[in-house]
Amino acid sequence: MKTPTLGHREFQAVIFFAPVLTLSGLQAVAQLGLATTSPPPHFVASRAAHETVWQRVEEPSRFGLSRERVSAYVELATGLNFFDETTQAWRPSREEWEVYPEAIVARWGQHQVVLATNLNLPGAVEVLTPDGVRLVSRPVSLGLYDPVDGKQMVIAELKDCVPVRGASANEIVFRDCFDRLRGSIRYLYTRAGVHQHVVLEQRLELPEGFSDQNRLECYTVFAADTPQPRITTRVLRGERDARLRALMVEPDFTDSEISFGESMAMRAGRAFSLGDEAQARSIRVGKQFSEIDGLPVLIEAVEFEQIEPLLARLAALERSGTGGLAIIQRGGSSGQRSRPGCRVSVFAQGSRRR
Repeated sequence: MKTPTLGHREFQAVIFFAPVLTLSGLQAVAQLGLATTSPPPHFVASRAAHETVWQRVEEPSRFGLSRERVSAYVELATGLNFFDETTQAWRPSREEWEVYPEAIVARWGQHQVVLATNLNLPGAVEVLTPDGVRLVSRPVSLGLYDPVDGKQMVIAELKDCVPVRGASANEIVFRDCFDRLRGSIRYLYTRAGVHQHVVLEQRLELPEGFSDQNRLECYTVFAADTPQPRITTRVLRGERDARLRALMVEPDFTDSEISFGESMAMRAGRAFSLGDEAQARSIRVGKQFSEIDGLPVLIEAVEFEQIEPLLARLAALERSGTGGLAIIQRGGSSGQRSRPGCRVSVFAQGSRRR
């Protein structure tokens, strides 16, 4: 697949003290031309990876005498600028996707991302980190996992799907991308990272035979040559009953920080509702980076018991026909709205700058 190469304003007053202040005296002052002028705009003095220095040089005149005055401030943000190899200079990062017939590209930042125009293809997602680590992956399915006895079930697999622009320039959505449930996957590109969100648009029913500790999982497969990341794991929730722990296949619900190279990492993810801001709440997402059938797989999980209230709310709004509009405004938002319906973003996970 051929892809593109990658103020403040200071007011001064001149006051004359005279023994007698007369109207004619005020007129004389006006004729001297002591009108205020707008200060010059700030200009970029220097750029670096995460900062831009803005300066302004003024030469205020008082009684015919001029003196230079320099004011400056520093703008700080993760990934604020990127180094352009062509011009050999730092340039401001842009949070936007460029859509081409053969690919969708985000290249105006310290990290570059290429999306295939069909997410159901090997290597559909490619990320190049600032320190040159290439990560090739694609989401493949959703499933259920019971940590009590290790039971697993695939409930939906990715199918052929096409991208559409989201509500802002930095959002791409693959709608109706699963074969057995209504849902979509969206990608957000920011100066600080790239985010993959799995969005569910219908309630899921828990099959018989699964315990109340069941987890909903999303599986993303990485290329075989993916470098081994640094992994730091913490326990989000553990079974405290010693007898039950001994009977469980996986008694602890854990989350891992997964670091690739020195510049980007996958940190804490959350599940939340997109359609009902009044009932807004978020749920922790646990991550594992494992090897399955010889390939690295990112497993993201939420406890079904925790997410069930969000899914139940979604189903209730669907039945009543009063599903809210999810208004997404990030980056250079165009103010457009996404399609109607209360939705749950289950796996809101991002790779962010360290």
